[in-house]
Parts: sequence; C-alpha cells; structure tokens
Amino acid sequence: MVRLHTKELVVMAGAPGGGKSTLSVNLAMSLDVPTLYFAQDSPASVLSRMAALAIGQETTQAHDLIASAEERSLLSRRLESTRPTLVFNRGAVTTERVRASALALREWLGVAPPLVILDNLIDMVAVGSNPAESSFYATILPELKQMANELNMCIIVLHHVTRGGGSGHGKGTQPMTMNDLLFAGEREARHVWGIYNDNVDTLKVQILKQQDGPADAAGDMRVDLRWYPKLGKLATIGSG
Repeated sequence: MVRLHTKELVVMAGAPGGGKSTLSVNLAMSLDVPTLYFAQDSPASVLSRMAALAIGQETTQAHDLIASAEERSLLSRRLESTRPTLVFNRGAVTTERVRASALALREWLGVAPPLVILDNLIDMVAVGSNPAESSFYATILPELKQMANELNMCIIVLHHVTRGGGSGHGKGTQPMTMNDLLFAGEREARHVWGIYNDNVDTLKVQILKQQDGPADAAGDMRVDLRWYPKLGKLATIGSG
C-alpha cells in the first residue's frame, strides 16, 4: 500500500505514545539501507529499542545492559555486525546539522544515506522561532524537502499531534484525519501517515496522503501491525 522513494519527505504524525518511534525504529532496523537516525526526543529510549530488536530481548533488558559499563562493552561487541550503516545521532539539531551529517556519510559511503529519520520535528532548532509558531514549520519543512531532493534521500519526520479526537486522541489510541494535523507539512510531504494504537497489541498506520498511491484524508485507509510492546517489535498482520 505504501512505496517509499528517495527525494521524498514523509510526515509520520500522532499523539505522544501513539507509536511513532516504535514504527520508525522498526523501519530503521529492518531496512537494509544506510540510515541516519536523529533521536532528539528520547535518545536513550530509542537506543534501547534498537538494541532490543537486534538481540531479541525485551526493551527493559536492553536498557539495563546499556546502563551497565561492563555489560555495555559486551553488548557493543555483540552488535558489531548489526546494521553497520545505521548511524545514530542524539540531541536536538538544525537543518544545517542534518545536511552536514548526510554529507559526512556521503564521504564515507559514497552516497548520502537513502533514509533519514528525524525523531521529532518539534525538537529541531530553528533560529528565531519555536514549534508554537507557524514560521517554525514554514522554515524547516521546505528546507528538509529541498534537502531530500538535492541529496537523493527519503526523509521521515515524526510529528507530535495532540489536538482533536477527544481524550483518546491525546493518549494515542484514537484515529486522526488530515484536519487534525496542525502544521503537518501537508503541502511539502509526499506521504502523511497517522499513527495510533489499541493500547493492547495492534499499532495502526493511517495513509492520509500519498501522491503516488491510494490514500484517504478521512483516515479510513490503514495498515494494522501486530505490536509486541515489551519487545518494541512490529509485524505485518494485514490491512483494512
């Protein structure tokens, strides 16, 4: 139902706890392409999830291994051959830092990373504006779109959405529509996804916009993924 290409900007939108990072981490760990992951919101949590997927253990166990100096060294050696071209960056960044990092990887790999993930959009730094102002998005999103096109990359941007949908929406357990997405890059992005879950074992990905395939701005087109919360793992179970 979804085909990603380079030279595209993708917006993955949802309430905090809806499953945006879960989906993006699973993508980063499962796609066999050079990937640049900017963990701006909660880098320790993202790193634990990546390690858990790599070693097949629960996220809390992976977190404990990373927290222990002795175990961390053993874990590092265990992961040496796992996703060697996945580069992890922690802390807030500007669009200039994203570009510089992509260019540095191009020097190493010969090409810019085909996949870049920014987790989350509101944690980026834009001089003179903040996420409460429309100028923040009007500056960052076009720059990211231009960067994706120039460097032949697919850039996935995670975006917090908390308005609309009642109390469940704020908890990440209710569907969204395009009208719920404040500053979601509707014009800049070729793909816009809504992410929420049933708070049990299913993560739901809504295809709200897709310029080269089917989509539904009302949010009724979605893909359901089996979710294993303790492992942070997703698996395909069908679509609806």
